[in-house]
Amino acid sequence: MLLIGIRSENLYGVTIEPRNEIDIGNLNLPFTWSEEILLKYAFWIIFTGQMSARTKVAEKLREWLPKTSVDIKSVIESDAKVADLKLEDFDEMFSLLHTELNEDFTHISDLKNFYAHFRPATENVKFAD
Repeated sequence: MLLIGIRSENLYGVTIEPRNEIDIGNLNLPFTWSEEILLKYAFWIIFTGQMSARTKVAEKLREWLPKTSVDIKSVIESDAKVADLKLEDFDEMFSLLHTELNEDFTHISDLKNFYAHFRPATENVKFAD
């Protein structure tokens, strides 16, 4: 440390390495796939976080994903309320349902608007001078 001009004895050299993969529930993502999934996950956490504590989660999932190929009963008990669940439970739900957040998702416009905040504008967009 003295070689680089740092004289404090309280500083330590730290190496930060990027992660090769990301885990959300049972979902293991190689880092190269993560942008789309992480945006969906951020939306999922914010969107599900807006439910009241008494909301029955299975009913909401059926409402949001009416054409899902996933058996909702395998994801969550039918009488489970938001207040009964932990963040890890929502992670597990996301890991099973993330592919269902597509055009059949009843709030797809909200998801697309969420994406728009984080994605760069296309080159064809004209801005006012």
